[in-house]
Amino acid sequence: MNKCLLLKRNDNRKFLVKEKYLQNVIEYAKTFSSEIWTVHTEAKGMELKALAQACCKVDYDEDLKFELLDKIYPISKKKRDTILKDAAVIRKFVRKRLLSGKPLSLKELKDKYKNCKVTDACLCNHLATVRRDLSQEGHRFKKVGAGNYCLVESSS
Repeated sequence: MNKCLLLKRNDNRKFLVKEKYLQNVIEYAKTFSSEIWTVHTEAKGMELKALAQACCKVDYDEDLKFELLDKIYPISKKKRDTILKDAAVIRKFVRKRLLSGKPLSLKELKDKYKNCKVTDACLCNHLATVRRDLSQEGHRFKKVGAGNYCLVESSS
């Protein structure tokens, strides 16, 4: 089995391309609103020259047999309600962890919530927001390392 890229155009024509051409195929997909998938197939992917010729042939239609693996482009966007639910879960965890007196690091957050596909900046923002809210409630924090915070004391 070969691992290739599947270029699926908006006219439903499909082309198998060698993986090494990913950047070129992404640029094509952006320009022509196409999808890119990684697939396993018995066939060998095309070179760029062959792809260009095949794309130009209106009647090009090859019977392709493949097993879909992952969608590469376009990246699926999360819906707003999913984003808000994830944010609430992350902030609840951060708050509970900090109030327990145990240190919390950005690295730990990244590891715990890697499946949520949240950026480092977003996790930093959640941590900062919870710390700010707790500070307004009278709690104080100590930075115990890079991106690592711990509750020191509470004045309430």
